[in-house]
Amino acid sequence: MGSSGMVGQKIIPFVGVVNNVITNDIIFYEPLKGNRDGALFVALNLETVNDRAERLGVQATDLTENISASLIGALMTASTPMLLDNNFDGTGETRLRRQQSNIYNNLLTNSARTATTETVDQDNFNWRGMHAILNVTSITGSPSITFRLQGKDETLNVYYDLLVSSAIATPGVNVFKLYPGIAPIANNAASDILPRIWRIQIEHANSDSITYGVSANLVV
Repeated sequence: MGSSGMVGQKIIPFVGVVNNVITNDIIFYEPLKGNRDGALFVALNLETVNDRAERLGVQATDLTENISASLIGALMTASTPMLLDNNFDGTGETRLRRQQSNIYNNLLTNSARTATTETVDQDNFNWRGMHAILNVTSITGSPSITFRLQGKDETLNVYYDLLVSSAIATPGVNVFKLYPGIAPIANNAASDILPRIWRIQIEHANSDSITYGVSANLVV
């Protein structure tokens, strides 16, 4: 497997990737097909970058934008290839996304608010569901808010509800669950999948101040 003669046979089956340290994307290099010899794998990547660039009619550097020269050099000279499990994200021929495990994400910092607030759109890499936590820490007057977990139709640029809470008007920790196959609970838990693009909206019924934060435990 380790002999140089294997290079000519072009039988390496692995996918080679480099982490884009600027955008956290993965840059994909389509390898030559076949052999399992990792030592030969890295030597072939540079050639396949150039081959792909020629086929796409672009410069090789276009496929490695925002990647430091030292990082690319490390891949091309390393004795062990950089192999990661990745999924194609649908955004371009050369883009793969690293698969994620269960993670925690702080979506809205704990702060006093008086008007409806949304998180930025969130990318779902490979999570199936979540626990979303709305932690209300203080109120002024008689505020009332409603939690909404929403998916997005990117073509029409509209949001749709996946889970909607009842009105919340007192301090406390509120946990909302979304996952396929769980027992539905009105206003608290939904048996559904997390779509590709999602967000959380906290809808305010009035302008009285209420202090809260929002986070999510994302689950594969």
